[in-house]
Amino acid sequence: MRRKSLYSIPGLCLISIAWYLYADQQITVNEVGTQAWVIPFSNVDDLINHPQVNLIVKATVTSNSQPKTYVLEEKIGIERKRMFTEVIVDQVLKCDNRVTSSQSISIIEPTYITDNGLKPGKTEFPTGLYRKAGSGKTYIFLLTWNEQQQAYNLYGVHQGKYNINGTDSRESEIEMINENYRHLKASIKERLL
Repeated sequence: MRRKSLYSIPGLCLISIAWYLYADQQITVNEVGTQAWVIPFSNVDDLINHPQVNLIVKATVTSNSQPKTYVLEEKIGIERKRMFTEVIVDQVLKCDNRVTSSQSISIIEPTYITDNGLKPGKTEFPTGLYRKAGSGKTYIFLLTWNEQQQAYNLYGVHQGKYNINGTDSRESEIEMINENYRHLKASIKERLL
């Protein structure tokens, strides 16, 4: 009897550790931003030819992504929390003369992810329907230069990022609930790839 309890305690500990490691990788979404100010583009030409879209790239996301807080408007003290994510440019589709293929650039994603501490998991605080780009996945990014941060902002929140090989399940959720996004994504892929 004593021998069985000696084996079951380490087994129970291993199961608990495995569960915690799995649960600690899960991301809970807590939408904080509004979508009301996002211009819903219905035409791909209007989106890619918008004067604020200075760079369009096909790029692969690296695992280098850091949450960062910066002051948006110093006079009134508005702070913004965003994810600064490194991507490797595979192909430049619209050029702004700052970027070439195979170059690493930093993009500012309209979301913020924080670890929950001892409570398992992470919490993502996105603007509207945006979801964090997945590490190792390939996307088309529509970008605008942010002089203050010396990095690129995604243009149009979720309308500025399109997973091109169907490997981002979180983006697929947005496609299911937003017909306009689904249409734009198909048009972007058809037009730019």
